[in-house]
Order: sequence, then C-alpha cells, then structure tokens
Amino acid sequence: MLGGVDGQSKGIMPLLAARVAKRTGRPVAWRTVGKLGATARRVRYRMIGDINDRPDVLIVCVGSNDMLAGCSVRENGPLTSPRC
Repeated sequence: MLGGVDGQSKGIMPLLAARVAKRTGRPVAWRTVGKLGATARRVRYRMIGDINDRPDVLIVCVGSNDMLAGCSVRENGPLTSPRC
C-alpha cells in the first residue's frame, strides 16, 4: 500500500485512543465515520449533525477530497466553493 495503513486498526485513532486511555486511566471508545467523496463542507453541514451520541472529544479530519476536487480556501473562502 502506498501511504496510509492497511486498515483502521493500524491508523492514528486507535493509537491516540490507547495513549489517552493510558494517560487518563479511563476507557476510550473511538469510531470512524466517513462518506466516500465527502468534502469539508459536506462534513460540516450534513455529517456532523447526524452524530447522535455526545462525545467528550470529537476529532474531525477533512481535506483530502477538497484537494482532489480543486477546492481552494484562498480562491473561494472557507467552505464556500459550490463544487465543494
């Protein structure tokens, strides 16, 4: 595999969860939610609102699809490109 990991179990979230659990002495649950092709705008306005539980911490990582779609904050302003 070029870049990335073979599966989510080897990604950054389980590593971060394990370290937070070790440091705090508390259990940590994590999950990955995604949508193929979702841009930052879609995540912000459609997906985050669909999270029904109330996490203590929410980490959102976006940007790859924006880059592939040619979205530019400099050209379009944050989250305003119609194609994004």
